Amino acid sequence: MEKEKDRLKILKPTTPLLSQSTDAVNGEPNTTGARPSPDNCRYGTHKTRIFKIQQNLDTHTAHLQSSMLQLPTTDNYIVYPGSGTDFSPLLSELTLAKEAPALLQSLYTYWTRSELLMCDNSEQVAAFFYKLKPGYVLYDKNTGIYCSEPAYKQGWIESGFDRVIVMEVLREKQQLLAGKETDVVKMVLKVEQQGMAGYAKAIYVNCDFNDLAAWFEAGSPRQTHIINSTISGFFLIGMPNGQEFLRPKLLKKARFVVADLPPRHFPDFLPLPVRLSYLGRQDRSYTAGLGAAIYLHKDEFGGIPVPVRGAFWLVPGLFAARDCSAEKESPAMAPPRVQEINTEQTPLDEPGLQALLDEIDRKHKEGSGPLLLTETGSTEKLTTTIGTWLVRRGVVSGQQVSDHIQKAATACGADPTVAEYPKDEKTSALLRSWIRGK
Repeated sequence: MEKEKDRLKILKPTTPLLSQSTDAVNGEPNTTGARPSPDNCRYGTHKTRIFKIQQNLDTHTAHLQSSMLQLPTTDNYIVYPGSGTDFSPLLSELTLAKEAPALLQSLYTYWTRSELLMCDNSEQVAAFFYKLKPGYVLYDKNTGIYCSEPAYKQGWIESGFDRVIVMEVLREKQQLLAGKETDVVKMVLKVEQQGMAGYAKAIYVNCDFNDLAAWFEAGSPRQTHIINSTISGFFLIGMPNGQEFLRPKLLKKARFVVADLPPRHFPDFLPLPVRLSYLGRQDRSYTAGLGAAIYLHKDEFGGIPVPVRGAFWLVPGLFAARDCSAEKESPAMAPPRVQEINTEQTPLDEPGLQALLDEIDRKHKEGSGPLLLTETGSTEKLTTTIGTWLVRRGVVSGQQVSDHIQKAATACGADPTVAEYPKDEKTSALLRSWIRGK
């Protein structure tokens, strides 16, 4: 537990910050400072600093750290088809760090160590990226500059960023498919916040997603020098018809997906109880009022050891459950690093469940370690408890409750019968009547 707390501490940058302004404002030079050392910001070098956001849970003040989307030595990519000029995925850790720090830690290996790969064949979007040059300001909260999708502006205002500028730009033509060249723009972005600075990488490819997908599916020969076929995740947000981007071969490679489409579109993924409120179309029932969902591949649920045999993760690394109703004796106490909540004394009625769900959410917000929910009475009671929590958090509804629990249990090697929907009419009615936020 102490090691986990150490990882969650707010750390200062390990390299000196720039003390003078070294940037231009959208093409107009600022001569008040010198350019930083190329070793500190050149695209693709091992010394390139990138950033992440870690929310300070005591003061609710966001600070820049050493990484956000990727580390410079990795070859993982978060693909954002139909991206337009939207860099909003760079904000994604703010919500996670605040609501589920333990979950964010488990996602680091394939989320924060990936470059943002933007794909759009619109002439207007291409013109935007072609005009970029060092010093171009993408966002400045003090002057009102915002060069991205208007629908997501509020997310940037609430992010706490002071300014985002382009530090370096590399333009080149590369061959994705035989006989077909496309323009590629590689960028290093500098983010400023409260006197601190960090860097992130992004790539824009001027092509239709079908071409990019075909290139990925063909194995993406490394001699193209653009990207390889390692996909960490997808941001499928804001598209009028998001289904056109659901390429099964590619989704199999992804470890997570951020989307404003409902769970039925992602049979191999499970939604998590955290939403990115600043992303997604608000005219979709699954998105409205909550934001885009984060879906985690079911294999990841079994990738983290469970706290005790027979348990399964509802949120990997953060919240587990165990059905002990078939055991003759009460289970042994959970390991010290896990906070155990036993539902045995909780009455199976609305006030009892609400009090229990409040306790679960309170402990999650405290961030004091993983929770283990155990039930020694009946499987139906555990299903009802878990189900109402999933509904409360906007993860599932109706019959999706049973499907979700069964997938989570199976992924962790637990008994899938734990997902049995309550047969008792009163209990079943209680679960069916639960609503989001209750």
